[in-house]
Amino acid sequence: MEASNGFDEETGKRPVFLTVLCILTFVGSSLFILRNAMIYSQANYLAGVYSKARTDVAREASRADSAELRDTTGGKRHRRRTVAVNIMNSFSGMATAGSIRKNAAWTILSSLVTLLGAVLMWRQLRAGFFLYLLGTVVGIAIPFALYGYGANSVAVAVFSQGIGVLFVVLYALHYRSFR
Repeated sequence: MEASNGFDEETGKRPVFLTVLCILTFVGSSLFILRNAMIYSQANYLAGVYSKARTDVAREASRADSAELRDTTGGKRHRRRTVAVNIMNSFSGMATAGSIRKNAAWTILSSLVTLLGAVLMWRQLRAGFFLYLLGTVVGIAIPFALYGYGANSVAVAVFSQGIGVLFVVLYALHYRSFR
């Protein structure tokens, strides 16, 4: 008798949707590992690019501010530039070579755990679900552990693990098909 999630309890056959989720996880986790290995190896360059961009934004804002002293109509533009400078400055602690390397290394570890979890779920082992959940939780915790609690950490966690949380829910729908 086939259950609503596609699992055939008599044959123990893996549901098609679970197969698709596992394949997507194999691809996504592997790409995250490769991407973060590249980020780790290029941390000095990336920190330099950010530092230059921050300097350029501050210089342009300062130049524009001095021009607006002669033109009193630029109040709204001044506020937008100030916000841009503040945003750039708020990310400055996250954009050092050391913090870029730490984030990349922890993200690689998190991705390896989710990849191992997907391999075990492919074999329909319940431990795979818990490993995937652990890898996702570690991925969410990384920015908070490295950068503290704040809007930037929330943004990094959401952008890096939003899909992971969705996949935890989707894998949970197939929990009965694991042994």
